[in-house]
Amino acid sequence: MNEHVENLSLKQLIIYLIIAFTLSYLLDIPIITGALPKTYFGIIASIRMWMPFLATIIALKAGGARIIDGLKMIGWRLGKIKYIALGLAIPYILYGLGVLILYMMGHPPVNPLLVAIKLQGLHSATAALIRSAPNYYLALQLVSAAIAGLTINAFLALGEETGWRGLMYKALTPRIGLVMASITTGIIWGLWHADLIIYLGYSLPHHRDLIGIAVYVAFTASASFILYLLRHYSSSIIPPAIMHGTLNALGSLMMFTYPELDEIYTLPVGLVSIASLIIIGTILYAILVRRGKESGERYVAM
Repeated sequence: MNEHVENLSLKQLIIYLIIAFTLSYLLDIPIITGALPKTYFGIIASIRMWMPFLATIIALKAGGARIIDGLKMIGWRLGKIKYIALGLAIPYILYGLGVLILYMMGHPPVNPLLVAIKLQGLHSATAALIRSAPNYYLALQLVSAAIAGLTINAFLALGEETGWRGLMYKALTPRIGLVMASITTGIIWGLWHADLIIYLGYSLPHHRDLIGIAVYVAFTASASFILYLLRHYSSSIIPPAIMHGTLNALGSLMMFTYPELDEIYTLPVGLVSIASLIIIGTILYAILVRRGKESGERYVAM
């Protein structure tokens, strides 16, 4: 499907960024300051994920667009099934490739469910069941993550993807090309999490500093390239939302797979993840460009 890329003005892009960052950072204040206990972070985080959507709506209105037409233009449509399946599969490929790299480096994985039970000090009947057949319950958890990635997590991620791979794709791709647009968006997307990393140790609990932010930004830039490819070739933000949602669903499992290693090096956002994403993105780019040329679908050049 060839999609005409309508330009969005730089004014709309700036409006989007100001509102997305301001609303999200304001939402973080009660958790960061302790006005709300950290047990509320999950609720705040879910609301926060829809701030880019709200910022997108305001930016579209600032450009005089009708909301429905604007959302369709930036990718609110059902993508092709093959890209939806790809969006679901990539986080699992990332997980498997990351484990393989670490295993080759002399770090065998451990069952993340057993780690979670130990860390939480659980002695319930459920914990006993998991200990009796940890691999079976890990398999169930992996299936559950896929279901979540296709449903509730994808819905939550859709709020973010409306902005990052929707409005920003439309605003940046015609001006600087898909590759630079994806990296630029990924850097901004990573910085959108900066306050959470510094004050709450988000994804990098032992690196609440500029190094943690830098690694996280490298992760989001690498992931954004793949998310942009899904967006570009499907003409939809649904496949990116599913990939994003599935990554979130697998995040805890990835982190607990290597509890003894510094998270800055491992999964889900450390250096091994970044390397894995670069490998996956390079291969995916080569495949999609080649198929695009052969089938007449639109493709991009570096």
